[in-house]
Amino acid sequence: CLARPAECDACAAFAALGELLERQGWAGARVGLDLDFWPVLDFRLLEQTLPGVRWVDASATIGAVRAVKSAAEIARLRQAAAIAEAGMHAALAAVRADVSRHEIADAWAGGVAASARAQGVRLSGQWEYVSVGPLPWGGNAAVAEGSVIKFDVGCLVDGCSSDCGRTYTWGRAAPRAREIMAALHEAFEAGLEVLKPGHLLSEVHARATGAMQRAGFARFSRGHFGHSLGRDTFCEVPPFVAAQAHVPIEPGMVLAFETPFYVDGEGGFIIEDQFVITDTGAEAAWSLPRHLVELGGGPFRRGGAVQPPAGFIAPSVARPAAVASSEPARCRPAAPAASPQRPCCSKLITSAEKVEKVVRPPSRPVMTNSRHSGASSGRCAKTAIARPMP
Repeated sequence: CLARPAECDACAAFAALGELLERQGWAGARVGLDLDFWPVLDFRLLEQTLPGVRWVDASATIGAVRAVKSAAEIARLRQAAAIAEAGMHAALAAVRADVSRHEIADAWAGGVAASARAQGVRLSGQWEYVSVGPLPWGGNAAVAEGSVIKFDVGCLVDGCSSDCGRTYTWGRAAPRAREIMAALHEAFEAGLEVLKPGHLLSEVHARATGAMQRAGFARFSRGHFGHSLGRDTFCEVPPFVAAQAHVPIEPGMVLAFETPFYVDGEGGFIIEDQFVITDTGAEAAWSLPRHLVELGGGPFRRGGAVQPPAGFIAPSVARPAAVASSEPARCRPAAPAASPQRPCCSKLITSAEKVEKVVRPPSRPVMTNSRHSGASSGRCAKTAIARPMP
């Protein structure tokens, strides 16, 4: 029986790991670690404590294994996406002239909470990037005629994060907004054609980039058009839909495929869906239309009204008093907060949500590479053990 110490003793923990390896006959084994997130000082101490073990970087191998999801992971990701989409219907019902970005985000959070309660699900987190108006990243703009309203949202079920996005306007969209969204839709459809087994992720990136450039955005380029999803420190995890990702698309992968466009003065635009890769194609998680939908003033243009699911009741969300704030919209906690240790909109997932079967470096928190929020977080290191090579 181990008593919990006041502080974690890394040397003792690594010595205990050495005893376990020796009992298994692996004292001289090659042991692979996910060195993408192991702290340098912890790794050095591990090498000093267990010098007989040959430690190697198994990040790529572990990532390839985790890219194909189990049936349970797929079920969690589907449920997370469905709850996030229920929140979208609540948010869209709240959109009207003079409503603020924060109020729309709160309506989304209220819809998420109502859907989770109805399903008996306790979310382990949620996040949102909602923007209104010409500035994609900050402020609390109010809806006005022609405002671009962008949603990039996700929910976490047992640590598995969904990720989908849509774009709307209030009233008639400006010609430039229609031009941007038409190009993004063409790029999305072009990439989706090859988002299936028998193709590489790099092909999806090439198709989407080519479509954007043919649509008149000749200088358009993007590092990636999406990523894998699952249980991790971040919602965005490898493999990425990137030009360098010559990775075969396999059944069982769950990928967020997106065509985004963010420009100050234009606004934030995105089409993003979460897909389960099947033997023959890609199964989308959301049913909301992907093209630009113009809200308000009678029937919605391009496809009519966005219909909520059967039995859906929009939650009552109190309209808050106007509050002056310089805090960026993307970092503002939404209510209700699913987790007090994380802003709802940060795509950062804390180590408390990691699966218990992994080995965590015990001496200190890991400083992550801060892909999103610039924050640090503990990360569990995953270990793969191979028997000694002859």
